[in-house]
Amino acid sequence: MLFDDLYEVVDPTTSLAPGPPLEPVHVHGVTDTSSHLCLPAGKARHVCDLGLGEPHGFADHETEVMVYGPRDALEVQVVLGLVRESLDHARRANRADRRPDRLPSLTPDHSPPEGLTTALDADDAGEVLTLQRAAYVTEARIHADLELPPLRQSLAEVVDELGDPRVRALGWRDGNGRLVAAVRARIDAPVAEIGRLTVAPDRQGEGLGSRVLAAVERALPPGVSELRLFTGEHSTGNLRLYARLGYRETHRRPTAAGYRLVHLSKRRALDT
Repeated sequence: MLFDDLYEVVDPTTSLAPGPPLEPVHVHGVTDTSSHLCLPAGKARHVCDLGLGEPHGFADHETEVMVYGPRDALEVQVVLGLVRESLDHARRANRADRRPDRLPSLTPDHSPPEGLTTALDADDAGEVLTLQRAAYVTEARIHADLELPPLRQSLAEVVDELGDPRVRALGWRDGNGRLVAAVRARIDAPVAEIGRLTVAPDRQGEGLGSRVLAAVERALPPGVSELRLFTGEHSTGNLRLYARLGYRETHRRPTAAGYRLVHLSKRRALDT
């Protein structure tokens, strides 16, 4: 897969070929549906640890992996998410303003931050959707439900949602600019519905979910006095997190797939 608007290779760890054209992804064929692609090094290792692929046999960098061909609809979504993440990562790393002769020099006192919470908008939709699909694969497996709305949501729908003035969306980017956690809040004062709390699979367990959830709570307007959210009843990690942050169960609602959604709420002082 090649870009129409990017040709030069600024960051060689994001391309399967050492020189131009920039090629972050290629699929091997119709019968062999495996693919080679470049991912951030941590994500590449995680893909291999999960058994979704293996290191590229002729790799020059630890960012290059071979992803196995998908065997079912869920794995198709996983592979598509990895392809999108590879393309997004390559696009960020190979912009013209990232050329070495245009980058400011960094001293030890001015090194890139370890991470940054940032607002998200429609321009971030591709990254948000990639993260969303990767994160919700675990939920789909736990609940044996491939029809989870976050996995079925289209790019156009995410663009519309992030462009909605009633929606506050925040994300956390690591020191390399990769989006590794995100959350959205839809405001209908005095209530805010919190949703799509996602953390990249290889960064879970680091407190990033708590970080972005607390950040979006602080970013809500003063007129919001109640926060609501829900999760599947088998998502024990999510339920522990929400309880720790002050959310209390209000009711449970059955789904067509046979499990229940746990609805929770939290009161918020109007002067915050």
